[in-house]
Amino acid sequence: MTTYSNGTSKRLTNGRSRLFAATLALGLVATACGTNKEKETENSTAPTVPEASCEGTGDLPITYLQAQAGECEADYDWGDRCDPETGRLKLPSASPLECVPVFTGENGGATSPGVTADTIKIARYVGPVDPATDAYLRGIGAADEPEQVEETYNGFLDMYNTMAESYGRKLEVVRLEGTGTATDAVAARADALKAKELGVFAVIGGPAQTRAFSEELARNKIVNVGGAVGSGDFYKNSAPYIWAGGPSPEQTASRTTEFIVKQLVGKKAEFAGDEFKDKERTFVLLTYDDAENNFKEPWEAWLADLQDKGVPVADERIVFTLDLARAQEDTQIVVRKLREINATTVVFTGDPLMPGYFSTEMTNQGYFPEWVLSGTVFADTTVLARGYDQEQWKHTMGISLISARIPREQGDSTVLYKWWTGSDDIPASNTGGIIAGNLALLYAGIHFAGPNLTAESFRDGIYARPIPERTDGDIRGVVSYGKDNFWPAGTDFHGLDDVAIIWWDPTAEGEDETGDEGVGQYRYIFGGDRFLPGEIPDEPLPLFDPEGSVTYYSDEPDAPDGTLPVPDYVKTNPDKYERPST
Repeated sequence: MTTYSNGTSKRLTNGRSRLFAATLALGLVATACGTNKEKETENSTAPTVPEASCEGTGDLPITYLQAQAGECEADYDWGDRCDPETGRLKLPSASPLECVPVFTGENGGATSPGVTADTIKIARYVGPVDPATDAYLRGIGAADEPEQVEETYNGFLDMYNTMAESYGRKLEVVRLEGTGTATDAVAARADALKAKELGVFAVIGGPAQTRAFSEELARNKIVNVGGAVGSGDFYKNSAPYIWAGGPSPEQTASRTTEFIVKQLVGKKAEFAGDEFKDKERTFVLLTYDDAENNFKEPWEAWLADLQDKGVPVADERIVFTLDLARAQEDTQIVVRKLREINATTVVFTGDPLMPGYFSTEMTNQGYFPEWVLSGTVFADTTVLARGYDQEQWKHTMGISLISARIPREQGDSTVLYKWWTGSDDIPASNTGGIIAGNLALLYAGIHFAGPNLTAESFRDGIYARPIPERTDGDIRGVVSYGKDNFWPAGTDFHGLDDVAIIWWDPTAEGEDETGDEGVGQYRYIFGGDRFLPGEIPDEPLPLFDPEGSVTYYSDEPDAPDGTLPVPDYVKTNPDKYERPST
């Protein structure tokens, strides 16, 4: 191990250490950037850099960075929105869009459904409130009011309409009122047909627990950003219409398997309760599925992969669904099954609410295994984990999609919104990161597609973005689409490529993601270091060792033990650019 000047213990590798963070309030939104790689791994290659060009790539517009590499940037009008020092838009963001030339001339008019010479019509899905989920989120202070969400959307929309290149068109956003629950496939398909009737190019969001909505949109050639989560094959078969910011189930399974094989297999369950800590590890998968069994195939494939790699895992997966109305009853059944298998280590993938029920019931039944998180969205947030049974959760470790936090007021979504609107804060303080991230991905596709906007050119624009060079200590996210650097070519519609490794400390104090003080924090090993596919080392990691870990980053003079100062390279300066008049 090596200790750096900031006191953070870092892993010893054949290349440089890697850091990454992508936390925006309670939402995971990874910024489109990356970090340099000197270490060769089995599954990853060096990140791409802008190719020298003086004409662009195919039918796509040239970017400033391409032109700069070709030494022809002076041949184009980049406009007042472009910062020539960075080759990116003048936005106080950790990773603003790369500049493209100012567009003049005819844009082709109606190049696609929902697109005219003047507008790009987009629908924002607004689903009905689920009382149980709403009550839970309100109870922990993680809910935003509908009018706050609306105001936040409007602020970001105005910013991107002004700053991004949309080739003479403006985004027009309409509401698409959802009629069913998150699991209602029939209502979801009917709602998707409403999008067709509205005549939109794309829809933001959708019901979270059925892929029927996204599937129907794709069938009608409508782009969906931030909709339902499905298998990688679902996205591939629906291309180029469905886009996600987070990894596919297959990708998170692959990363969790890497962690299990390299760090846990063949060793004693030292982080479990007294019953198991002196026993060699055995594993069981506790996996979520929806009413349509859309996740059965990837999870069965995951189980087979674990077995092929020699992991002593139970042949039976324990499956649950997210139904808070039946949560108490379902939990007792699930935990009884887990207790019968009696594995030392439970590998969890699912929603972030059910661990509250599972952990309480497992403690009631005196079952204290290790928990391994597999990239479950929001189960790796402090605000939710504080609501889990602490005697149970103190045995938890695993991979995290979310990074070590910086203060919410310094995050991209908050800084950008306040800078653009002049407001004191972002109205949707809990979900602002999700809103900003979905719009950023949508506008990236439009910005880089060129004037001939279609679902295909939208895809090509996102695919063409390079993976910038990684730099030591860069805590911005590694995000790529459609490349074969990390995943097989033509399969990656999911963005985020790297993970952190975390464990739960029930005694660590400080703020959660909503700013509330309390006890209990996730600790990120190596100060939040991120691992691309193949990068998790074989040597033992310092799990459940506070040395060199970080709970979150803070510059407060009385910040609790476990925090580190906010790195300068993630701080954005809202005074760097003057907000342009509109």
